[in-house]
Amino acid sequence: MTAMAAMAAFLAVGCAKAPQAESTTAETTTEAVTEPSSESMAASDDTQADETQEPVVTPGIFKSEETIAENERQATFVDEHGNDFIANISEMTEVPEELKEGETYLISHSDMMTMSLPGIYPQVYSIELSDTPLETQAAESSQPAANP
Repeated sequence: MTAMAAMAAFLAVGCAKAPQAESTTAETTTEAVTEPSSESMAASDDTQADETQEPVVTPGIFKSEETIAENERQATFVDEHGNDFIANISEMTEVPEELKEGETYLISHSDMMTMSLPGIYPQVYSIELSDTPLETQAAESSQPAANP
């Protein structure tokens, strides 16, 4: 019986302290909401760092182009692995007057890409005709193997 009495006393004391724990949790939650976390501050620093990073250059074979809005277009390319990707072209993008199907271009863009299929480079700085044609793995695998 003494064990049961001790258990009852323990539960009674534990229950009495529970409201204090809840109010402490509520205060902590309020503080976390009102003060920016170190993670969000780091994220804003990363955004600023992206503006000063060197552009990434991706070679691609031009497939097609679609007008999205008055000053916005999307160009579809194939990379060296045979995967499609889209380059958003804005009025700020330096681009040749005409993109020719099957030609290899060098796409200069930020290091950000959407997780969609195909991936989209939303910030493209320039698209230039490449001096070197791009050989894709898809094109190489579609050719019959030479007999030795």
